[in-house]
Amino acid sequence: MNNLNPPKPNTMKKILVSLISQQTLPNFMLIKDEKFQNVDEYIFVNTELTIKRGIYDNLLSALGLAEEQYRSITVKEDSRENIREKIAAENLDAQNSYVINMTGGTKPMSLWTLEYFQENMEQLEAYYLTFPKPTYKRTFPYGSEATFELSYEISLKEYLDCYGVEIENNEINYTLTEAPHPPEELVSLSPKSLRRKIKETPNPSQYGRYYTGNQWFEEYLYKMLKSALPIKDNQIAFGVKFKHTDAEVENEFDIMFIYKNKLHVVEAKTAGFLSKQRKCTKCNQMFQDKEKGKDLYYSSLYKLTAVKRNFGLFIQGYIFTKDKLRQENKVDWMVGYKRRADSLSIKLLDGKHIFPRQIKDQIISLIDPALTSQPCS
Repeated sequence: MNNLNPPKPNTMKKILVSLISQQTLPNFMLIKDEKFQNVDEYIFVNTELTIKRGIYDNLLSALGLAEEQYRSITVKEDSRENIREKIAAENLDAQNSYVINMTGGTKPMSLWTLEYFQENMEQLEAYYLTFPKPTYKRTFPYGSEATFELSYEISLKEYLDCYGVEIENNEINYTLTEAPHPPEELVSLSPKSLRRKIKETPNPSQYGRYYTGNQWFEEYLYKMLKSALPIKDNQIAFGVKFKHTDAEVENEFDIMFIYKNKLHVVEAKTAGFLSKQRKCTKCNQMFQDKEKGKDLYYSSLYKLTAVKRNFGLFIQGYIFTKDKLRQENKVDWMVGYKRRADSLSIKLLDGKHIFPRQIKDQIISLIDPALTSQPCS
């Protein structure tokens, strides 16, 4: 008879340690990567600021983890002693396998966290995301450095969840309108012909904002973007409405999409940026009013700039318009429109290239020039 005790099952766990900072996306992306789907437990190293501002809660909401899957450690990011004490107080099993995402937190915080795990744990790896590149690097153990491609493609809703943005009615609009006139037909019409076409349409209000709110132009750009770039259905939407109280950021955006894990925001205007003939109320003479169009243009630029400040570091804004801005005159085009957009890193596509035969190439040139050699002039 064999009196030997049966061997104990291997209870070693794999634990992913994430340092939380204002940018939640790097932590979300590594946790979702296929390489880390066999993780047993998640440890989040927070600061009072990430807790107070709701940054940690936003990440948890986006991840959808069960409570028994994770724990949080709150540390003082500028105190090596505090960081070591707080981690030690968790009585972590030294025989478990640990993975640290070094991308978040302050530099001292990440270095002191790594130092503690190096000294106290038997199995340890550390990684760093190379945003905006879609890759991450193994930085520890030393001598085993390597670069990996991110496998997970984030959806638009997941991205917005990471930054605590609530969608109105919890719905993102992916459904195109079934209307008598497709967007490709309407985009080719002059403003006068477009007004006539809408007037001739029986009960245009039955199609919601399609005719009366120029949603047809948003749907046109939505279709052109999807046909020009490999964007998944859950990565793009038009008429996105937010439910928030941030006075700096508008609560509605014409088009939002994710491309290569980066958020792109499009302000779509059929018209309104160009000068118009107006009558002076004092002298009864006609004059060219340039200021009203410029005010609308600058307002659109400001709206996109505010988004870049509030929804992550890696955001690209665009203005797409039917107005032929460069035909106004060359000085206004360069000084009033293009140079102002360039100074804010916002890209501009005007009426010269907005039509079906040209727009796909121009979209590629603006968003991913590596896909084409054709310049956007």
